[in-house]
Amino acid sequence: MRFHTRWCAIRLAVVLLLSGCQQNDPPDNPGSSAAESQQGQISSSVTAPTVMITQKEGETTGTKENPGNTTRPNTVTSSEVVKTALSLGDVAAIAAKKPPAVSPHSVPSSSSLPSSTHNKEKVITMKKFDVPENRKSSSKIKLDVVLSNKAVLQAHMPVRIWGTTTLGDVDLAAIVKNTKTGDTRIFYGTASGGEFEIWLGATEYGGPYEITVCSRDGQCQTISDVLFGEVYILGGQSNMGWAIGQCYDGKVSKLLYQKEIDSSANDNLREMLVWPVSSTEPVKKLDSCRQWQGISPSSVVNVSAVGYFFGQKLQEELKVPVGLVSSCMGATSLSTWLPGFAWYNGMISPINKMTVRGVLWYQGEGDPTEYGERLARLIRRWREEFQNPDMLFHVIQLPRYVNAEAWYLCREEDKKVCSFVDKCTYSVNIDTGLLPNMIAEGDTLNTVEDPTVAGIHPYQKKEVGVRAADALLEKVYGAKGCWTSPYLTSCTAVEDGSVLLQFDNVAEGLVLRGLAGFEAAGADGKYVDVKPVMVGKTAVSVSWDKKEKIVSVRYGYTNNSSFIQGEITNCAQCVSLYNTVNGKVAYPAEQFTANVAAPK
Repeated sequence: MRFHTRWCAIRLAVVLLLSGCQQNDPPDNPGSSAAESQQGQISSSVTAPTVMITQKEGETTGTKENPGNTTRPNTVTSSEVVKTALSLGDVAAIAAKKPPAVSPHSVPSSSSLPSSTHNKEKVITMKKFDVPENRKSSSKIKLDVVLSNKAVLQAHMPVRIWGTTTLGDVDLAAIVKNTKTGDTRIFYGTASGGEFEIWLGATEYGGPYEITVCSRDGQCQTISDVLFGEVYILGGQSNMGWAIGQCYDGKVSKLLYQKEIDSSANDNLREMLVWPVSSTEPVKKLDSCRQWQGISPSSVVNVSAVGYFFGQKLQEELKVPVGLVSSCMGATSLSTWLPGFAWYNGMISPINKMTVRGVLWYQGEGDPTEYGERLARLIRRWREEFQNPDMLFHVIQLPRYVNAEAWYLCREEDKKVCSFVDKCTYSVNIDTGLLPNMIAEGDTLNTVEDPTVAGIHPYQKKEVGVRAADALLEKVYGAKGCWTSPYLTSCTAVEDGSVLLQFDNVAEGLVLRGLAGFEAAGADGKYVDVKPVMVGKTAVSVSWDKKEKIVSVRYGYTNNSSFIQGEITNCAQCVSLYNTVNGKVAYPAEQFTANVAAPK
């Protein structure tokens, strides 16, 4: 274990040296202890303001007064608070209000799944030559290394097949054959300068398919057992890259997910991995990669834990093939993943000809400064590079950690970017992870000798991955039911001096698991713990014994609470508010800071 720790440290040092020459942003380390001194004070930097993206960036989807097209607020500011104070009668009425019904979960039909017509004009079906029946494999045609046997290609969208050839500037054909039904379609393209690409028309979910690239004289290359499904890139840093086979219970030195590994066999869930490459120039072609493989007990141990549980849930619910493209690297900052910078050049540039549904993004520690704006720029640039304006981005919010401002701000920034960037979602993980010095269980990374680093990775990889899938299932694929976290919609003063917090997305109703996480502040700006009380199924009331009025309320900002009894061992103890689905505690409420209007 000590060897592993030292190797991780050496690897991170090398990574930082490689990437540091190009990055303008700070490295992704957790926030410093100096930032902790700012906690417990009302700060304009904590309450996320309305953020504008300039037209030049191309990300603004609404007016300057109303950026974005989402109805979900990032944070409730004084301008958004209901100005009229509630009466005690109003509170009682809300308490008696029946919570919204939860629709039964249903698997979306194929017709309701998302599709795209972008690049349709590049699909050529007009016959350029008669494809010979007698064909022979030839080294003069080579498909790109990421296009291997068992590949998963994106369904319901035009996709590109590309590679190199020594045949000169010639016409080529791609023969797409369903090996179950025998149905065959042919598409055409042209080789130029030793390279070729052929666009395939949108294809239904399923397979297996055999795809052959062929010249008019019968020279060809073929890949087999190809499926069409939903394809996602797994991007970010070690948060995303940590493999399921690296997740250990330190108490007993055994794998946390041994049962899940043993039952993982699923050939409709497949993965490929881009080896870590940092480059000063864009890499056009990978020399090698971990080629496509079906998930099995022997292969899954090397697959991203978050990615696996995400893909498993998506495949299980949609009943279609799912492909995961792992391209992430530890200790990398956001800026290094922009086109032209080290890690994009080495790990994303060579795969940007792939057609994918979206990107699962998990990154951001210690990198909170204007993170939302910079992530919006990254999303825009990736969509341009991939020639896919419909490419989804799902942002996984950071877990809890030390009381460093960076972590809280990053979670706010994750919400912010999804409010003004179209086709962007996020999932909440505020209750996951260990606290510093709590290294009895969790990842092998959490067994490091430095206690200030321990706990940086949540051990609940399954919850993190499943919540990401749930958010997309609800927002993109039309699955019914409550799939995401409750969020604050209003913060209103009551005539008795208390404050009523109203929430949406409560499913079958809110529930309190403990009392921790809620704080209030008066005019002095100092936050203190306040006890939450349920008001019906959709609201929470907080109050204090002070004579002065509550000016601001926040939730989910500290790793301590006077209401926690006994030893604090994990982050779930530090928050308390959840919604319920099917009679069970489901998703944690989002963190928030809200200003309160004084009663009239």
